[in-house]
Amino acid sequence: MRLVPLITWQPVSESTLVGSTATFTVAAAGTPPLSYQWRFGGTNIAGATGTSLTLSNVQPAQSGICALQVANAYGSTLSANASLTVTPTPCTPPPSGLVSWWHGEGDSLDAIGTNIGTLQNRATFAAGRVGKGFNFDGINDYVRVPKAASLDTPNRLTIDFWIKANPSQPIGERAEGIAVRSHITILPATTA
Repeated sequence: MRLVPLITWQPVSESTLVGSTATFTVAAAGTPPLSYQWRFGGTNIAGATGTSLTLSNVQPAQSGICALQVANAYGSTLSANASLTVTPTPCTPPPSGLVSWWHGEGDSLDAIGTNIGTLQNRATFAAGRVGKGFNFDGINDYVRVPKAASLDTPNRLTIDFWIKANPSQPIGERAEGIAVRSHITILPATTA
């Protein structure tokens, strides 16, 4: 008996946060061999030729409609549409008592005070978990913040930051800060 492909399990729409992984799965039956091609917005996705589609590190531009076309020698069938909605990760509110806050949103301005930073060497900006962030290649680049009375807090200093390490150059499981006179250096911790 000749069977045109039949979708037996439709893909399910998914809503996820920026940087997360989204997976769509379809099951089909029909006369073998079956071939599969995932489509996004009606256009084939290169290399997406299995029953599942996994998208890693999703970004808002990937929000849209995807579907799977299943074909064999007797015809083809398109699955139902599944939507992918990618939303920004919600930020936690800044803590009270902040003296300075450098967002890294395409500039090194201080959002709270007047301690403006300057990018040094090859420091740039890149997409972050939410918006943009500072991008350091690990070779002597940094943001320089001039010495200021508002930053002179003897024996009391808290630095809070998010970091995304390059998988080929992991920073380790923790980072330690070393205070040296009028500047702070964040270095990868040595592993024990």
